Amino acid sequence: MKRDDPQRDPATGVQFFDTAIVSLELAGSDPVLGQFTLSARPSPPSTGQTRSVNPMPTYPATGFFDVFFDLVTEFEGRFTGGAAMRVLASPDDGNPIRDTPPHPGTLHLSRPGAAVLLFDENSEPAGEISDLRYELGGYNSCEAMPAGGESCAKTSWEAKVRIFDPFVPGGCTAELRLAGPYRHVRGNPVDPGDGRDLVQWLLAKVTATSADPGETACLGLVTLRLSQTEAPSGQVQSLAPAENFPAGAFLDVWAVLDTGALGRLAAGAPVRFAATLDDLPPSGGEAFVAEGQAVPLLDAFGNEVGAIAFEELRVEDPGRCPFEDEPHLTIGPDGQTLVASSKGAGAGLHYDLARGQLGPSSTLDRVESLGAADCLQDNGGNTFTDSHEPPPGDLLWYLWRDGYDTGQGSWNDPFVAVDRDRLIVACP
Repeated sequence: MKRDDPQRDPATGVQFFDTAIVSLELAGSDPVLGQFTLSARPSPPSTGQTRSVNPMPTYPATGFFDVFFDLVTEFEGRFTGGAAMRVLASPDDGNPIRDTPPHPGTLHLSRPGAAVLLFDENSEPAGEISDLRYELGGYNSCEAMPAGGESCAKTSWEAKVRIFDPFVPGGCTAELRLAGPYRHVRGNPVDPGDGRDLVQWLLAKVTATSADPGETACLGLVTLRLSQTEAPSGQVQSLAPAENFPAGAFLDVWAVLDTGALGRLAAGAPVRFAATLDDLPPSGGEAFVAEGQAVPLLDAFGNEVGAIAFEELRVEDPGRCPFEDEPHLTIGPDGQTLVASSKGAGAGLHYDLARGQLGPSSTLDRVESLGAADCLQDNGGNTFTDSHEPPPGDLLWYLWRDGYDTGQGSWNDPFVAVDRDRLIVACP
């Protein structure tokens, strides 16, 4: 099977994507027909669609295929279906699609009483096919795991937070339901020697806010972010050498909570989220379950003020990168002015901009040029214009980072080995 990119119906707001059966071949035996093969004809195409029932969440969904069949039998010859037979997975029948690709065990059924005529090799009506029922089994890989890159998605997170007395008089417990985007980055797949493809990946950025501040009365409005001092990690690995998916996956997340009432609270240990994936990047509806017990929450002075226990991370709506508040660089209309900007916002958010030079007039290599960088802006606003022109044959590079008063950001890229934070002394 294949599927197109998801779209959103402007009239209803629901998501949908078109699908097609590229290849289908089912084998069996029968006392009258002998050995037989039921397959999808190459032409006309057997197309379909998957469509969400509601605008949010993405699932459950309804899916169908209109399949044009050929039937080849041992004793009775070849037969061709005269029309497409529609097979359907629908919540109306108690049989919804709950993920993409559909999980093994998902049923597609033809409508009761629906039948398609079968024609023999002389184009004469010879019978009919009806009561079609097929159940998806396990998945085999059609292609290699995707190359390294980045992916973004809207996500939801569930967690329970407990704050101790006396940091909140009498203590309190809050159930958090946070929503917002994430960005993950991943390396290229490698074979570690056992045939099971392995991908290193990690969460690079998260901004998820409590959907209902009333549920977090003792914390105020809560925003989940990632630690800017602790390194995240994770991996995806095929479960069997013969196929890339399903694959086991985990993400180790160092969480930070920006709270309206208690300021910034940082987890004292990473939380592991685990899932079995049928695709990479994860498709909408994929859930990562948190493993382990609650981890301590520390305030800015290192006091253990409480604990947090995550329950799940769910990918709701995959989308395009860059991350919606990621700092980015653009060239101004004059073709010479560099404008660094970000859509980030919030109290205490600031930005640094560093510039370096490479080329014939500089004897520095790329790594050395990091140490010679100039700081154009330190803890400034989210826009800066630099009209400086490099000498002929030289180039100027720029690095742009964001951070908060309570914690500096990073110049580093998770998949670049050079430690830029150590080398760049500008903008301390």
